Amino acid sequence: VKVLPGVLGASAVGVQLASSTVLAADPVTTLMASPSEVAVGETVTLDGVFFAPSEAVSFTVNGVAWVPAPAVNTGPNGAFSGVLWAVPVGYNAGDLVTFTATDVTGNTSTAIATIVEPTLNATDAPQGGTVDVTGSGFAPGEAVTITLPGGGTEIDYASDDGTISYAWTVPATWDVADPAEFT
Repeated sequence: VKVLPGVLGASAVGVQLASSTVLAADPVTTLMASPSEVAVGETVTLDGVFFAPSEAVSFTVNGVAWVPAPAVNTGPNGAFSGVLWAVPVGYNAGDLVTFTATDVTGNTSTAIATIVEPTLNATDAPQGGTVDVTGSGFAPGEAVTITLPGGGTEIDYASDDGTISYAWTVPATWDVADPAEFT
């Protein structure tokens, strides 16, 4: 192509035109498990994107068919969310749980969650105050023995969501240099 050949005469500029094509990659079918670390009694939430629109989705957990209630169907955008799986008794810390979701068309994706130990937390409190001891990751209904500072134990039973809660009053004579530990 000559740019303004009549005006510039022999000093006209020649321009080579080119074209290019940019192709977008197809979106990748993706299953997400949240949280990725979970304890027995806790719940994993599964969400999926880029599955076929308006189709039923089937699941496996560690290769075994699992049917969530209610049944799961993708929306018109090929997504689903809020599918809940509670970690049953029998899993141990360090176990991996592999979730697989497959739509009718055959789009498949996997996600992994790792089983972790239950947790125990305690708040600070002054002498005569109350320490709130909370824990999670226990099996629903599990008897949890709490070893108290200074000796003794208490038993608390995990709630339906695998949590415990216990209140301990710090003795007025407690030596503040001696940390209170709960196990």
